[in-house]
Amino acid sequence: MQYLKEEEEQGASQEMKEEEEMEMESGGGGGGAVRPVRPTAIAGKRGTKQVPADSTLHPTERKRILHLHAEQSRRMALKDGFDQLMEIVPDVHSGGVKPTNAVVLAKAADHIKNLLAQRDDKTKRVADMKETIRSLNERISSLQSSLPSSRKDQASSSLDQRSAIEQFFERYTKERPRRTGDSGW
Repeated sequence: MQYLKEEEEQGASQEMKEEEEMEMESGGGGGGAVRPVRPTAIAGKRGTKQVPADSTLHPTERKRILHLHAEQSRRMALKDGFDQLMEIVPDVHSGGVKPTNAVVLAKAADHIKNLLAQRDDKTKRVADMKETIRSLNERISSLQSSLPSSRKDQASSSLDQRSAIEQFFERYTKERPRRTGDSGW
């Protein structure tokens, strides 16, 4: 591990020497000369392995490395966020090609609007159902209050119903033979 760190430090100091030589050759820098961009990362997981910004580096080089690390972290966070959106939002891959970030954001906004509209509809349905339940409970209450108040009244009303049914049955059985013509049943 120590060997790798020393090797990275030597590589970084070698890069700084080369940059200083290039600046000297180009006249001190800033005069329109193009400086090649030097990578601050070596191959590894996810394509790059970040070189630590040691305090042994030149302050401007250290600042540049820290800035690059921050930018890489920001880009990875954005990519991860868009990947999550592509998994969650339906119909993002409808064209068969990978959608742009603008398409992902637009479809995510549409999906959120649809979800909010569904939530509002369901909230309204719940309120309507609560109102229906309230009115049905009022109706049940009024019907229960109009029912006979004692068991005695219920017994007499059921007797009245029973006698009415028996009278109807007797009348029906007496009139039936007349209709069919003395043949009985």
